[in-house]
Amino acid sequence: EVAEAMAEAWRSTECPQRAAEAGWEAIWPKHRLIERDLYCFGMEVLLDLDVKLLQDFFATFFSNPKETMWREFLAWNMTKPGEKPWKMSIFMIMMFFRGSNTLRARLVKEAMFKDGLHLLKSIFNMPFPFD
Repeated sequence: EVAEAMAEAWRSTECPQRAAEAGWEAIWPKHRLIERDLYCFGMEVLLDLDVKLLQDFFATFFSNPKETMWREFLAWNMTKPGEKPWKMSIFMIMMFFRGSNTLRARLVKEAMFKDGLHLLKSIFNMPFPFD
């Protein structure tokens, strides 16, 4: 896939930069970059939780009645090529509302003050002046 994308870009443009970009896009299509940003953000939040909130988080995560969703989440299999991560977003919203008030407050705080702006930029392809 990567070699094919690079070769096609080279044939159509004869531009090494465009061929390299096509290779990068084949390795990291937009939907995978968004997923990666979501996973990285989530992992950063988890690393900062105390034991009580971490237990609360995982009890909430694995109590999901739609077991396939957490399995797909852990397998990086919630978003198909070309899609925005809506299924992943729905899953995250479900987890948010199932969590305790303390956990929800902490998640909101992390989203607002940690790296939430980068996450929004990634999901909605929004430009920010500090890029």
